[in-house]
Amino acid sequence: LDLLTEELANQLTIMEHDIYCKIQPVELLNLAWSSSKLKHRAPNVLNMIDRFNVISGWVTTVLLNTSGLKARAKMYNKLIQLGQACFEMNNYNTLMAVIAGLNCAAVNRLKFTKEEASSKVKATFEDLKAKMSSDASYKSIREILHASEPPTLPYLGVFLTDLTFVEEGNPDKVGGLINFKKRILVYNVLSEIQSYQAERFSLSVDEKAQACLDHIVAVDNDQLYKMSLQREGRNVQKGDLVQ
Repeated sequence: LDLLTEELANQLTIMEHDIYCKIQPVELLNLAWSSSKLKHRAPNVLNMIDRFNVISGWVTTVLLNTSGLKARAKMYNKLIQLGQACFEMNNYNTLMAVIAGLNCAAVNRLKFTKEEASSKVKATFEDLKAKMSSDASYKSIREILHASEPPTLPYLGVFLTDLTFVEEGNPDKVGGLINFKKRILVYNVLSEIQSYQAERFSLSVDEKAQACLDHIVAVDNDQLYKMSLQREGRNVQKGDLVQ
């Protein structure tokens, strides 16, 4: 995280959008990404999902690896600013990963860290969470996405959810005939996914930074919670913490 926040957002955006643009329509048919028998058809969708989980876990890990209370609060500020930078450049997928990393149980319990953080930045985080809410079938996200000027990296989870509802809520055949209504619904989702592949971000690649970001690691949730307890134990007082 030595990079400036905006530059970090730039490099993550280039990397994530590159994967997104490799997704082929066949990867999205028959919920291939979620089927043990069909997963081999969806390498890029699975790569996007894996990267999302790695980035969200990395965000949590970076925060919890910061030992002093004041330093950890500054890191909390910087990670929220990273999310805001992603939002401002229409990178909603990485933004959602950042939100997930900062909204997990291991971070939510860090009362004193959040108290120490900037009030303005915390308000920004609440605003980002509201904008990226899953309420009403991702209504806010869809409105923001449709109002965005390209290039854009959408949150892939919205489309995967849509495809799941279409696939599971509509039979393949009706009266012994192909259910064309279902095919049209699938086509509409695939068409929107492809529309965000048409224009790339005009950003400069920092190969050194990308090499580091390509090897970021995150620890599992159980270990993250143990790290959280080490930073702020149960019933600990603020004055007892390493400042």
